[in-house]
Amino acid sequence: MKDVLRAGEALAGDVPWNNDSEAEAARHVFSVANNWRDSHAYPMRKMRYELAGQLRKQKFKASPPVARLKRMPSIRRKLKTIPAT
Repeated sequence: MKDVLRAGEALAGDVPWNNDSEAEAARHVFSVANNWRDSHAYPMRKMRYELAGQLRKQKFKASPPVARLKRMPSIRRKLKTIPAT
């Protein structure tokens, strides 16, 4: 969890790619952030399918629920607006 928090703090600022050590650090930050983001895919998909099943079971005439993971530019934009703790 500490890695995730550090990655979030790094993503809220500028992530330099000037030299090899900075590029490696940037890759690590994005790797941690993408793993965190991807960890939400399964629970989100499971809830979506359960909701769709309940809609069918109750015979609601509704379009199926949609869901997608937030894109990294949106995540970074939001991180920049959240005050640091």
